[in-house]
Amino acid sequence: RKVVEILAHGTVNPWGYDWDEHGELFFINTVIGHLWHVIPGAHYRESGSGSSQNPLVYERMHQHADHFHYDVNLPWNRSRAGAANGFGGGHAHVGMAIYQADHFPKSWRNKLLTWNQHGRRLNVERLEREGSGYAGRHEPDAFLNSDEWFRGMEVSVGPDGAIYGLDWSDTGECHDHTGVHRTSGRIYKFHYKQNPVADLSALQKSADEPEAVLRHPNAWFARQWLRLLSDNKISPSEKIVQACEKLLANQKELASIRLRALWALHAMGLANPESLLDDPDEHVRTWAIRLLTEEWPIDSLFGPRENLLPKGNPKLEKKFVQLAKSDPSGVVRLALASTLQRLPVLSRGELAQALAGRAEDANDHNLPAMVWYGITPLAESDPEALVGVARATKWRSLRSWIARSLTDQAKEKPEGFQALLSLMMEQPAGADSLLLGMEEAFRGIKKVEAPRNWSRVRAKLGKLPAVLRLSALFGDEGVMDDFAELAADADLSSEVRRRALQSLIEARAPNLHCRTLSRLTRSCVHLKAA
Repeated sequence: RKVVEILAHGTVNPWGYDWDEHGELFFINTVIGHLWHVIPGAHYRESGSGSSQNPLVYERMHQHADHFHYDVNLPWNRSRAGAANGFGGGHAHVGMAIYQADHFPKSWRNKLLTWNQHGRRLNVERLEREGSGYAGRHEPDAFLNSDEWFRGMEVSVGPDGAIYGLDWSDTGECHDHTGVHRTSGRIYKFHYKQNPVADLSALQKSADEPEAVLRHPNAWFARQWLRLLSDNKISPSEKIVQACEKLLANQKELASIRLRALWALHAMGLANPESLLDDPDEHVRTWAIRLLTEEWPIDSLFGPRENLLPKGNPKLEKKFVQLAKSDPSGVVRLALASTLQRLPVLSRGELAQALAGRAEDANDHNLPAMVWYGITPLAESDPEALVGVARATKWRSLRSWIARSLTDQAKEKPEGFQALLSLMMEQPAGADSLLLGMEEAFRGIKKVEAPRNWSRVRAKLGKLPAVLRLSALFGDEGVMDDFAELAADADLSSEVRRRALQSLIEARAPNLHCRTLSRLTRSCVHLKAA
């Protein structure tokens, strides 16, 4: 559509990407983790500063691999010159492809391939579903090169199913210090047993035999064909449309083939994604959501673009809420969480409540963060709607972020903050995550005026350590005796007792030594020197 849209934020040097058979986009990266799943609206880690320019993005998402290719106990730049060979070669990666062809053995299919710069090898990753997304698992490295001048730059799969690699021939790296040799790169072809020759007949006959190109075992053919359809280089004949509709309608067909047919219909402007929201296949449902909403503008780094806010579609939004409550697929729920950033702001609270009400996603790698990124605008426009999300969920991280945002703007939006305090009294058993958010908002501040109704909160929640710490921050000197009791209670964890003692020390509590330390000594607790 000739529209440039920023889908995600963060990372460093993401120099290589590819889509898997279900149209999920992945990219390769350097230093802070090498493998990432592109989730529209995500805020990923960056090197250097840990904080986002958006003050409401309290935590950013980590990579989608379960390993690093260097020893993370050492500085990343210590992974060069063979030091990280046992981990996969080092921190720097460039170029990436997901093998989706039939020339190499079946064990290669759907494996992610990327050049490791300092390891002079091709790292191989196995993509596995995990929760709402994917995790990369390390496979044995391939194509090791003993030439110290080898620097892999790009890798792709050709129409013959062979793997093609491009290198930049130099002893330096991205931060070059030996002189750039711009004329000495090489192109490699890697094949299995016999050297294959590309047979382009399926693409050439696609007008008369569209099903053959849609079913081709090498994804290169379907991709080229889809591109030609999108660019109007192939006319959408009745035969092509019928073949696509037939494959898409066959629910026993492989999801990857059905998706190719769906994408082709979409390229021709003939798709009906709304009819697929209840399809038996999770990937088809996911793409139905994406195709229905892809033209709605997505939030920028700092939130909604006011001049581009969508008008909304109440019928569709209601269906999304229904799916969020009932759909068994994490990948579908992730698509809905991503869609939050494309909805009108006032429509986001209900969908967020439905998503966050799924207790099974509390520890998911993606969902709590993605739901939070989508509802951050409510902190300003509708803080009480945020409290509604906190009330509906047991996700500790999401509740903490909501409480932090409401505390941060307690003066500007007092109604939201008071609603937060009321929620603590309403749900005392789950108040610890909300209290944590409040503490984070006050981090670094020595004294704060006590909020209205805080005495009622304290009376309801009792002697929770976080309540006592906040009370001390609010100037309540009476909590010193409570801290002393916590510090001396041998039945509590050492961490709770240490923090209680630290609060006493920081407050310069009177008679600290005789009142507290003597009891600590009698209870035979080992304390680190304060």
